[in-house]
Amino acid sequence: MEEDHEKNQMLESLQVFESVINLPHVQKLPVFLLLNKADVFEKKILQQPISDLFPDYDGATDYYKACSFFADRFARLDRRSPGKLHCYVTNCLDTNEFQNAWRQVHEKMVHTSLKY
Repeated sequence: MEEDHEKNQMLESLQVFESVINLPHVQKLPVFLLLNKADVFEKKILQQPISDLFPDYDGATDYYKACSFFADRFARLDRRSPGKLHCYVTNCLDTNEFQNAWRQVHEKMVHTSLKY
């Protein structure tokens, strides 16, 4: 799939995510969604209001509300059984932050694999 430079990247990501997350062969799998480039996102929301594209967003420029809003947007697209989507906001350029996110993903993977 080629990136559309005319379309908002978040809208495009939501569309692609929805088309993949609900495929039949993904139904039973846990999915780990890493919302990366948190540093870029934090600056971007100061420049362009989220409510311009998402009128239901009311958190102004609050970074944590914005992260929660988009994590929820992705989660609502997942029509599978609850509990299979695990969302993490991260910045892969920040080694400590990325290691923390990866540790959480690893722990969740181990916990999930013990269920089966």
